[in-house]
Amino acid sequence: MTQRTNWRNAERSIALLKDRGLMDPKALTRVDLGEVEEALKPTGLYREKAVYLKNMASLIVNDFNGDVDGLLRLPSDSLRRILLSVKGVGPETADSIILYAAEKPECVADAYTTRILNRLGLTRERRYDSVKRFLQKALPEKLEVLKEFHALMVRHGKEMCKVKPKCEDCPLNDLCLYFEAGDGEKA
Repeated sequence: MTQRTNWRNAERSIALLKDRGLMDPKALTRVDLGEVEEALKPTGLYREKAVYLKNMASLIVNDFNGDVDGLLRLPSDSLRRILLSVKGVGPETADSIILYAAEKPECVADAYTTRILNRLGLTRERRYDSVKRFLQKALPEKLEVLKEFHALMVRHGKEMCKVKPKCEDCPLNDLCLYFEAGDGEKA
């Protein structure tokens, strides 16, 4: 639900799903697609997201008897493989689910992280799996470290290292090749 939207809109949709009793996978599989779409409207791309959410609910109901925790208890590699088999779940979403919902150490190489690492000159990789491999080599495989790292990258990407960055105010500009090359915004 958080893809291509802000967290505030995702929270609005979550509240709508809760109000309609649709936070349970079994309820999601039984309800009409249109009702799920209505709840997801605040997030944008709601028609696609409704299908994807129902796909995920179907997997949980059909393969795990509705037991979300049963799915999340799987080893990370098995969990990732199963999540990626669901239409609408890509690598970033799968890794985020593993890191935050399953609470297992997993690197998330989202667009913010990729942009920041590239601008700092730490990697030239842009493909998700390549950036993830870079992170796996660079970071300890510790849950709290990976959560904090990802949260800080998202925050820095939203506040400073935007598509049009605020380089002059950035605490990393003395380390940043992008800023050094004069590509960043200067006062």
